[in-house]
Amino acid sequence: MAESGKEMAIAAGRQFRFGVVAPSSAGNLPGHPDTSFVSLPQVKGSDLSGLDAVILQVSADEAIAETLTFRQELGSSPYLCICLKDAQPEARISAIFRAGADDVCCEPLVSGAGMIVARAQRALLTRRAMLGEIETLKARQAETQAALDNLPSPVFFKDRAGIYRGCNKAFEEFIGLPASKVIGSSVFDIAKSEYAQIYFDADERLMQAGGVQIYEAKVCYADGRPRDVSFHKAVTRDPLTGEVNGLAGAMHDITLRRELEDKLKVAAECDPLTGAFNRRKFFEVAQAEEMVAETSGAPLSVLAIDVDQFKQINDRFGHACGDAALCHMVAVCQAVLGKAHVFARSGGEEFFALLRNSSLEEAALVAENLRQTLAASHFSFEDQTLHVEVSIGVADYRPGESLSQTILRADHALYDAKEHGRNRVVTAPVPAGALSGKSAVASAKLRR
Repeated sequence: MAESGKEMAIAAGRQFRFGVVAPSSAGNLPGHPDTSFVSLPQVKGSDLSGLDAVILQVSADEAIAETLTFRQELGSSPYLCICLKDAQPEARISAIFRAGADDVCCEPLVSGAGMIVARAQRALLTRRAMLGEIETLKARQAETQAALDNLPSPVFFKDRAGIYRGCNKAFEEFIGLPASKVIGSSVFDIAKSEYAQIYFDADERLMQAGGVQIYEAKVCYADGRPRDVSFHKAVTRDPLTGEVNGLAGAMHDITLRRELEDKLKVAAECDPLTGAFNRRKFFEVAQAEEMVAETSGAPLSVLAIDVDQFKQINDRFGHACGDAALCHMVAVCQAVLGKAHVFARSGGEEFFALLRNSSLEEAALVAENLRQTLAASHFSFEDQTLHVEVSIGVADYRPGESLSQTILRADHALYDAKEHGRNRVVTAPVPAGALSGKSAVASAKLRR
């Protein structure tokens, strides 16, 4: 050997504390080249604190029971070597290891102490290095957790089975549970039932496909607040096999952004006073409906509506009353037309309505119902009860003309209603040579 057992034992004795536990009848250890220079004090079974390694001399018959007892007293950290006097069957030695031994020596201590100590030293050095690495990893983990806890967005980690393995403080606030309750649970254990299956299915799709997953969804915080969030998730992989072993995710609250987007959309599409669609939005929808009517032959009609004597309302009661009159008028029209049709403010006291799947006759009936309902309804302004009346022009879209031409014909019909006493409905005459929608489509097919 390049280094004798004595030298290895002496080196080990400088770094670790060893102790020998032997039957009281054994007396002091006899001198031996391997033991005389090694500090291996005999200790009583009750005086084991502070030892890095314990050598237990026992008979073969007592070895398993004594190993179990001493391991329980020592805990998991100290190195435990069982020293037997004679060779033993492999099955017995395996049982001693299972009972908690780190080493088994089948020869008298006086002849093998040096090698026992050397093996213990190697194991203890390895263990010390591992513990050092563990402490370093714990410190890094604590630093990472502290950084995550300072993030305002909820962050979470799951394994391949969908079990939570970590989260930050923001996620605890979102779910309403401490990390100790989250970790080890599935989404079905901690989330509301109406959301749990949605979350699980999204996670499973990601882990099957791999890569990154970004999507927006509605969630409900623990305090009951509904929020719009953007989920950003990515799979994690086993560094050795490359197999997907879980995912990491973050939730970004986009509620304020959504609210702003909705406000911007309303501002872009709706009249700020009445809430009706504006002229721009009306013509955007009308263009799409014109294409549908052109290709399918479905009937499409337009109402041009104007509030009668609106200037007099403004002059007599003020512009605030005029604004109230317009808002009342819009509310009634929207209630009568419903969502099946499109209603918009063209400008001032003028409005358009686009009636889907409505022939000229059907549109005229709708217009008359609208006129009568408005005439019979009232609104209050500064303790006064008032009502508004409207004149309406009606025209139906005819293939071969543009929808702008249809609107122009409805406008002309509106002027006729104004000239003939107001508070009435007038239908526009059908252009000479014009076909109905279905007839025009059939004619176009024949020409093909």
